[in-house]
Amino acid sequence: MVVDEFESWLAKAGIAPLSVEKATAALGELLAQEGCIHSTVVDVDWRKFKALFELRGPRPLLSSIAVAPNAVKAASGSFLRSLQMVPPAQQRDRLTAFLQAEVARIMGLPAGQKPPLFQGFFEMGLDSLMAVELKTQLEDSFACELPGTLVFEVPTIYELTDYFADQVLGWRDAPEPTSPASDPPLPLGTERAAIAQMSETDIEASIAAQLARLESLVGGQ
Repeated sequence: MVVDEFESWLAKAGIAPLSVEKATAALGELLAQEGCIHSTVVDVDWRKFKALFELRGPRPLLSSIAVAPNAVKAASGSFLRSLQMVPPAQQRDRLTAFLQAEVARIMGLPAGQKPPLFQGFFEMGLDSLMAVELKTQLEDSFACELPGTLVFEVPTIYELTDYFADQVLGWRDAPEPTSPASDPPLPLGTERAAIAQMSETDIEASIAAQLARLESLVGGQ
């Protein structure tokens, strides 16, 4: 079981086991070289490997390794095409729902459970391998190249939605969600500080506005 889990981890990191034929051929080449004392032979998918070890930024050890741009597959951009069929007013909701579903799938969450919009990826349990898988899947879904530090630059689903709306899809005036998500709760200290800076008139006006909103909601039932 431990061996299987380790092999699975290596595969996700881009390291594949060498076949007998490849290992034998590599050994023959090494033995034929003069002055070869220490060598390592490994079958690596550099796209996955570099993405994993450069999550927080470029590594000097890997800087000389060039990775060819990801070839766009026939199935790539499938979600992008389906998104274009959605009415503009509903596109942001559709984008958010897709990103939530992808994060839930990669994390193995129970069916129907949606990850929070405002909680950090690593706080909710996303690990480095999952982050690489998410990046790779999103690149395929949108037929684009994403930075290796994506989950650190935009660490929540809410911010990831904004990133795709602006940087990938080029929505200058991104459609507002039909069911706007509630604002993330402010830390208790922030709320107290904001209230402390308000005058009595501002506080009374705020309370009056909230009461008016409640009355309109009750009256509309």
